[in-house]
Amino acid sequence: MNDRRRRLDLIANRVAARAPRPGGDRSAIGRRVNPHMSALSPQQLAAWRHQCDHPDSTLNNLPLRLTVPGGLDTAKFFAAVAQLCARHEILRTTYDTIDGVPFCRVNDTLRPQCEIARPPTASGEFERAVEDGIRNRATRAFDLAVEAPLRVTVFEAAGHPAEVLLLFHHIVWDSGTFGVISEELDQLYADPAAIAPPPQLHYADFTAYLADDRHLQRDLAYWTARLTPPPRLPFRPLGSRQDLPLAGCRHDRSMTDRCRHELAVCAQRNATSRFVVFTAKVAEVLGRILDTRDVTVGVLTSRREHPATVHAIGDFSNLLTLRIDVSGELDRTVGQVDSEFRNALAHSRTHYETLAEHLPRLGNGSAPTAFDIIVVFIEGDLPGPSLGCSATTWERADNGGIQFPTVPLSIEVFLRKRDPQIQFTYSPSLVGPEVVSAIADALDTTAACGTGPDAEGREQ
Repeated sequence: MNDRRRRLDLIANRVAARAPRPGGDRSAIGRRVNPHMSALSPQQLAAWRHQCDHPDSTLNNLPLRLTVPGGLDTAKFFAAVAQLCARHEILRTTYDTIDGVPFCRVNDTLRPQCEIARPPTASGEFERAVEDGIRNRATRAFDLAVEAPLRVTVFEAAGHPAEVLLLFHHIVWDSGTFGVISEELDQLYADPAAIAPPPQLHYADFTAYLADDRHLQRDLAYWTARLTPPPRLPFRPLGSRQDLPLAGCRHDRSMTDRCRHELAVCAQRNATSRFVVFTAKVAEVLGRILDTRDVTVGVLTSRREHPATVHAIGDFSNLLTLRIDVSGELDRTVGQVDSEFRNALAHSRTHYETLAEHLPRLGNGSAPTAFDIIVVFIEGDLPGPSLGCSATTWERADNGGIQFPTVPLSIEVFLRKRDPQIQFTYSPSLVGPEVVSAIADALDTTAACGTGPDAEGREQ
């Protein structure tokens, strides 16, 4: 097919996807016109632009390490991965342009790179070799134009658990994706004949739904008012929205039982969620450390409200800004965060990057930056793939970069039943490690409700 025909098909696909359904309901999602092409969603566009601007960047690499104590049938596992990719076209998608217009190309036969690594078996050497192997692979950039957005490595040696690296590019990922992948990989590994048919709708079929601009003016009016005057940024000059240095550092803490308990107590007292309480505490700590009462925090939310998205792999996330006055007591701040979050959700149909392009420019001509800190809060256990062993565990390995291209500090909470974790990822050129340690210590020692210094955290 020549480029002109591809471009016409892409335009036709966009028009058809945006056209009202019978009865005028654009929320009734159906299959797109061309099964081999689609436009990019706002989420994909942001990830693709970053990779184009920084071809060597691994910032969007998401390395998941699985430890399988019961061992692994590697051939059977690789077959399950291949079937997973056959079921979900986004795992067979590459990204290209026609006359400068980006589009997704769905490939029928594209498969991820799968490899076996055999580290030495001597005591201590296996673990070091696995850690080095994961680090080396996690810091290798994807070429979105030619390769699948998933790479798989199995580290195996006699007398040791199987170690698996699932390396995804964030262009296909959100927290809901993890559940779909975990469940289907387990089913395909155990009995591929017993799994349900592939989903009828794929991520590319939701592109117009995610890019729907009917709410733009309403959302823009809200966010323009909410971000006027522009918030002060703690780590960067006002209006500095350029991509940051890509290198990042990570600082991990285990959340104490006491801190977790007091999050729950404070949430119950204020009839809200532990996420809201934690975000309020982050805002309070930042206000105290930075000597300001006006704090903005970015939070990650999901656009998986459509029922069909439950079976889809892809990035349905969005970033919201919470602007918080931290001059009062914690309970007042908690109530303010709860109200702010509800209002933000009510104006979240437009993607953050789209809003940034339309918000009024500052005096220096730059787009306003809403926040320097992002909180990602994952409440409850996220069971990863077990691969036939109930003792299988998973963790997010370090990719050597910051979490988000324009945000110098992210705080990610995994509030699971056993060993809840707080992970701080930061740009060392903008956020000193002493600032990160101070924030971590303050969150640990004051817990959720301002209790004493006996609620200690331990560094990993």
